[in-house]
Amino acid sequence: MIDYLFTSIYFLTIFLTGFVVVSVIFNGKPRSALETLSSSMLIGAGAVSTIFFWFSLVGVPPTVPLTSALLLASSVAILVFARYGGIRAPTPFSRVAKSEIPFLAVGAIVAAYFFCIILADALLMPLYSIDSFALWCLKAKALFHEGLYGGFFHQPSLSYSHLNYPLSVPFLISGIYVSLGRFDDCLGKLIFPFFYLAGMIFIYSSLRWKLNRAAALCLTLVFISHPVLIRWSAVGIADAPLTMFYAGSVFYLVKFLAEKDLRDCLLSFLFSFFCAFTKNEGMAIAAINVGVLACFHLSPRFTLKKAKTVFAYGFGLLVLLIPWLYWRAGIPATHLEEVSSRYKELWDLKSVARIGEILS
Repeated sequence: MIDYLFTSIYFLTIFLTGFVVVSVIFNGKPRSALETLSSSMLIGAGAVSTIFFWFSLVGVPPTVPLTSALLLASSVAILVFARYGGIRAPTPFSRVAKSEIPFLAVGAIVAAYFFCIILADALLMPLYSIDSFALWCLKAKALFHEGLYGGFFHQPSLSYSHLNYPLSVPFLISGIYVSLGRFDDCLGKLIFPFFYLAGMIFIYSSLRWKLNRAAALCLTLVFISHPVLIRWSAVGIADAPLTMFYAGSVFYLVKFLAEKDLRDCLLSFLFSFFCAFTKNEGMAIAAINVGVLACFHLSPRFTLKKAKTVFAYGFGLLVLLIPWLYWRAGIPATHLEEVSSRYKELWDLKSVARIGEILS
């Protein structure tokens, strides 16, 4: 049980760190309890992994004192915000009609069922995916034992896979190992049910922006029960966390374009950065978000203020990514992927002939 206690304290650190960031951005503007909870969980995960990386760059790897300092700093910040009005009570839930109660109860049971599947997969199954063993969790093990500069990331002979992949997920997993004081495959994977739960709540709260409870719950259940998500959420790879960060970046970007609240733009910006620090594909996602912002925010009427917002979004991403890009530049490029050849295959006549099969 002591292992779960230490792990719970680590997850509490992630949540409180995210809550501080969210509170600073919201700046007293009330949001729903579910939005605050889920965005704090997701932003906390991205923020903690980034902080771990930044400290590791100067030779301070993830340690219990560093995690404890994050927990203490977040707790003090929350007390200060509460004292000076930086935290507002969440907006109250709208009244639930009696006719909705059975449907909501069944939906909650179904959601809990799928979460239990993800939790069981994380706790009971070993690292059975080659990507989880040789790519993400191996890097987490290296970070736990020797940090960024111990040698693993600079020795191609030790590479089972890409040495220069983004390190958000490995840092989060290594944080669990640090909390436990040892390497543990299954407990390390608990970060993935955490993402699944946060994503589930976030999707529902986001859908409630425009939809009623029944429609939002139905779409949320469709999302969390998707076979691909169930299959890969807890095996130990970065795709599910990337999906949740991407969802956050898109939702707040759309919300900003609709309501022109710069707080939403800042949240989208943070989620875009977390995407880029989670997988290489996340860098393309961040670039796409900048392009979408430019296309829809600068039209139909161009203004200097709008241009400054787009520039700040794009330039800010570059600035935050510079430490990672600088460190990554010194990492040997192993297991190169011929991505360009894959794009060429799209125009092959044999590929065109398979369109019907693909659509079906």
